[in-house]
Amino acid sequence: MSADAIRKPADTIRIFSALQNLLIFSEEREISAQLKSEKRRGYNLQ
Repeated sequence: MSADAIRKPADTIRIFSALQNLLIFSEEREISAQLKSEKRRGYNLQ
């Protein structure tokens, strides 16, 4: 860890939480896209 990260823990936490939010957001979009495509496939089977 760099000296800057130790000096500014709040900034580091902010960066990590922002990255985590981006990761969660992209995962949610991926899951909803998968569900949509599965629904479409389900409708095609019926």
